Amino acid sequence: MRRYPVKEQILTKLLKYCKIIETILSETDGTFESFENDLKGNLAISFSMQQIGELAKYLEPEFMMETREQVPWNHLRDMRNMYAHEYEVMELEDIYNAAVTDIPKLQTFCENYLKENNDTA
Repeated sequence: MRRYPVKEQILTKLLKYCKIIETILSETDGTFESFENDLKGNLAISFSMQQIGELAKYLEPEFMMETREQVPWNHLRDMRNMYAHEYEVMELEDIYNAAVTDIPKLQTFCENYLKENNDTA
């Protein structure tokens, strides 16, 4: 039987990467064009999203099933595989769209879950 790390520890790490992405995006004007022209920013976001997908693998499957309406877990994990194995063929626009749609959902979920379970967010 697979042992899973403590859920709150994983969510705390996920939140850290969400905040990194939020910070990088806040340093642009919020458009795809500014993201596209920020090489360091889009590489940092890509790395952070890869880490998020990797960390999500360690959440219990039951937890992900119960919360899939709030967080697109499968999409986040699929993106990780694309970063790891198909990065050169990924569209920068797909990375940007995931960063501005999926990551805020994940960040809100992690913050709320950790607050409700008395961890600091």
